[in-house]
Amino acid sequence: MRVAWPFRPAFVHKQHRVPVTLDAAWIASGPVFRACEVSQPARRLSNPDVQFESAASTCYMATVEVVVDTLGRPEVSTMKVAQASDSAFGLALLAAVPALRWSPAVREGSLVRQAADVRVLRKPMFEDCP
Repeated sequence: MRVAWPFRPAFVHKQHRVPVTLDAAWIASGPVFRACEVSQPARRLSNPDVQFESAASTCYMATVEVVVDTLGRPEVSTMKVAQASDSAFGLALLAAVPALRWSPAVREGSLVRQAADVRVLRKPMFEDCP
């Protein structure tokens, strides 16, 4: 990961927040489940390589919501930035998500599509974010 000093490498939250309501466009392609609705939730196998440089010494945070397919790949057409402290950082995270892989979700013994999110917090060295 290329990161301009004085930033630490991106910290990716281990707990995945899932949207309260599912996007209608996601459901148009078939059933989509939340993590609480499956017996084995999709688990991300890698962290995003966010290509973002900034001269500002500030905290950056972004969350991308996505549907993970039955092969553990993100469905690119479902990706959207749910929140971002900086729009450029949100777009950089959005660009990194297609390279990620998950273990697929399982419900009643079958592989299913699951709503997931990717949240990244990047902090300056020696500083805390609010």
